[in-house]
Amino acid sequence: MRALTASEAQQTFRACLDAFAHPGRPIPIDRSPLPATVPAAYLPLLALTDLMSPIAALDDNALISELSIVTGAPIGALAEARWVASTSTPDSAALRRLNPGTALYPERGAVLCQQVDGFEPTDRVLELDGPGIAGTARISLDLLDDAVLEARAALVDYPCGIDLLLVSDEAILGIPRTTHISVRAPLEATA
Repeated sequence: MRALTASEAQQTFRACLDAFAHPGRPIPIDRSPLPATVPAAYLPLLALTDLMSPIAALDDNALISELSIVTGAPIGALAEARWVASTSTPDSAALRRLNPGTALYPERGAVLCQQVDGFEPTDRVLELDGPGIAGTARISLDLLDDAVLEARAALVDYPCGIDLLLVSDEAILGIPRTTHISVRAPLEATA
């Protein structure tokens, strides 16, 4: 793993910004700066963390250690990390330990960068509503089960909460803490 160039970091920052500005809309990313062995979920952390941004991983401490060396970001416990990477199905108990920020410092709430396979239709449909969404948006994703959604909801007490960046090898999708998530019927097949 290497540090990103200014241009690579700027492109990744812009993709993250667009993803949070348009919740539920996959935004294309370029994962080519990462080695093939490093999951794309680490790209936002590589671009956006520094010595003022504690980082943690839900599942791969070796990669988070390498990322810390490259970015200078300190490794913290889940309860203090501002950026958290996860490459497997998140554990709801671990999610509940993430930092939601405080009423005085809500911006200190964690951003969970979760690796996903993609955004192709599945049997599980999530409906999103909130700021940045005209009406509602629907995404199809198996990874966020009911326990994970309940853990996330338990951490949301506006302005506090955690933000989600769902990252595939091709795109990034943002779900800010202000977005409400509900489970809906599967998407109807189109002919």
